[in-house]
Amino acid sequence: MKKFAYLSLCVLAFGLNCSIAQTYQTQMLQDDPTQVLDRFVVVDVLATDIDIDFQSSNVYFGGSAYWPITEKLVVDAHMKLPYFQFGNGGFGITLEPGVYFKLITKNKTDDVPVVLESTIYADSYTKNGVTYNVDTYKFLNATGTYTDSYGARGGLYFRQGPFTSDDFNLEDIKTGSTLAGVYIGFQKVTQAFVELLVSGNGLTNEKFIGAGFTKMYFDVMILPVTNIADERVLDANERDGTFGFRAGFQWNKNPYDTPLFGRIVYSAEIGIRPLMGFYLSGGVGFKVFQD
Repeated sequence: MKKFAYLSLCVLAFGLNCSIAQTYQTQMLQDDPTQVLDRFVVVDVLATDIDIDFQSSNVYFGGSAYWPITEKLVVDAHMKLPYFQFGNGGFGITLEPGVYFKLITKNKTDDVPVVLESTIYADSYTKNGVTYNVDTYKFLNATGTYTDSYGARGGLYFRQGPFTSDDFNLEDIKTGSTLAGVYIGFQKVTQAFVELLVSGNGLTNEKFIGAGFTKMYFDVMILPVTNIADERVLDANERDGTFGFRAGFQWNKNPYDTPLFGRIVYSAEIGIRPLMGFYLSGGVGFKVFQD
């Protein structure tokens, strides 16, 4: 049995932390990153894709799947279906069926947070007439194993939707646009899974799990089909070429948290697309299936 001191953090709105140290007795039951729930389907209902000129920006309903089919090969696919366009109107869709192939796997030892208790809106206080909520967390930092896998990824890329050009003096021209081709890139996936038997401070041999899943990637997009329906707009945007770049991440903090928070997945992406230039994309999704 090992003894750990834990911190109960009171996270306030303006960043003030307070902590109380206590002692627990713990026993490591499992330390195996392969046990983490890394097969899942995520749904985004309020995610955004915004380009610098708002030519094709939208709020979308999205879906993604990360699905290992062998020890090294993973289906990694994404779909976006916009339901609100920033003044452009019309129908749009983005499809990205792809795969990830693991080339190198390395293990490292580091602290894995294990949450013992979390209370949302545990307290509140008022300052300068504004009321702030206080969330509290009790957790242990257990020394565990992280597995980092590095590999290649790639797939098809298809994006179709409305496009607004302001390159003309008399009026903005609203038309349609299509980007199609492939993407190839590099990906890193980090996983951790520990299970502890904890006693002390009101706990008697209770099991707790600390785990995490993070995906980071960088892609080159090769899009030979860069079409705009209105030829006047296409001629004005031909200078953008056929190559794009992007980098992003997908993060599931702890798949074994509460039924609600354990299924929340955060994602963000930044890049440059032909015709549309610099863009930001991201949102908070919910895992409708995990295994």
